[in-house]
Amino acid sequence: YSSYAYATLGWQGILELLEGREDRGAHFQAVIGYHDGEQDRFFSGRIDGTISREARGEHGFGFDPVFVPEGHKRTFAEMSVAEKGELSHRARALAAFTDHLAKTA
Repeated sequence: YSSYAYATLGWQGILELLEGREDRGAHFQAVIGYHDGEQDRFFSGRIDGTISREARGEHGFGFDPVFVPEGHKRTFAEMSVAEKGELSHRARALAAFTDHLAKTA
């Protein structure tokens, strides 16, 4: 639903909705669905974090300027592509999928 939220509100709207709130927890989750000929399988990746109080950074897209991954102080937009890739929910889902394929091939 993140693309819908972005198209509807953008990161600016998210900041407005959270103005004055202390709980700014957020996460992104990606799921890859695969049918192996016998059953459906799903592989998930998730990144937890918070929404910053202001947009920061020049890189990335979507909510990257306001999403701070758990354990970090910088937004995704302040990170290099390589740094973000190591934390990415999409990369985590893809790694789970490729691990499964490697074990079953």
